Amino acid sequence: PRSKSQESRPLVEYPRIRNPEHAARMIPRVLIVAGLSLAGLGLIWPLLGHMPGDFVFGRGSVRIFVPLGSSLLVSVYLSVILTVAFWFLSR
Repeated sequence: PRSKSQESRPLVEYPRIRNPEHAARMIPRVLIVAGLSLAGLGLIWPLLGHMPGDFVFGRGSVRIFVPLGSSLLVSVYLSVILTVAFWFLSR
């Protein structure tokens, strides 16, 4: 059984937006950054898995894929995108 104080509170409390005007200005920026990062990911997607530095070891029916080159490319890409995104969103 729930007590009286628990019945009046919602099950999930969402944080209140302190400055709705600021939030309204940030939404287009977030959408622009998200769209550009997805477009960039779409450009490098065909390269992943076929980079120099992606190693495939196999014997018989067992294959081991070690994507070192692709991991490096994704790491650099995410670092650049997140740096630009935080710079763009902090303005």
